[in-house]
Amino acid sequence: MSAASDRLSLIFTAVLALCAIVVTALVVRREFTIPAPKVESATPSPRIVEDWVNLTAGAPRIGSREAPVHIIEFFDYQCPFCRNLHRVLSLVRERNSEQVTVIYKHLPLWKIHPRAREAALAAECANDQGKFEAYHDLLFENQKQLFSVRWDSLAERIGIPDLSVFRSCMEEERPAGRIERDVVQAESLGIRSVPTLIINGRVVQGARPLDELEKLVLEAMQSR
Repeated sequence: MSAASDRLSLIFTAVLALCAIVVTALVVRREFTIPAPKVESATPSPRIVEDWVNLTAGAPRIGSREAPVHIIEFFDYQCPFCRNLHRVLSLVRERNSEQVTVIYKHLPLWKIHPRAREAALAAECANDQGKFEAYHDLLFENQKQLFSVRWDSLAERIGIPDLSVFRSCMEEERPAGRIERDVVQAESLGIRSVPTLIINGRVVQGARPLDELEKLVLEAMQSR
């Protein structure tokens, strides 16, 4: 046998040995490697507030008390996400006027929104004269001007019945206790962000799109 043939034979033998080693290693790895268990994705159960009806007492509302679906909103007048949700909630009420009522709870995040508490006071003073909805809408329409706006000028624009009573209400901060009550209730429920909704007891955080909210309203009606 020639020297060239010997070299080829040696190379062929080495290749076969290397292949055997690789195959053996792969088999051993397969036998001794435990596959990771499959984790099934699960949708978490919605958080429920059992005594949600108690939250509605004494709070301003838009809609009938007899409506089958009550949406409680914790909000802040300087929050841009609350402004977006305000538009969506308005559409939900328009499309479901007999089925939906919205109850408003103040949660002014004063550390980042320094005018939110005053805006809440003004809305409550307007509520005392039966003008909550108009004033509430106007505050969100003028959200970017809340640092410079005069509360009584907004009250005048919506035709508040007694402007002097409104002014004294603001000066004396008469609704302060109501706002503090809402804040305490939010804290007791672990609600620290706005907007947060409670739909017939079901907690929904964040500004949700119209189709999602209408789906949640339908589910609330069907579960009654």
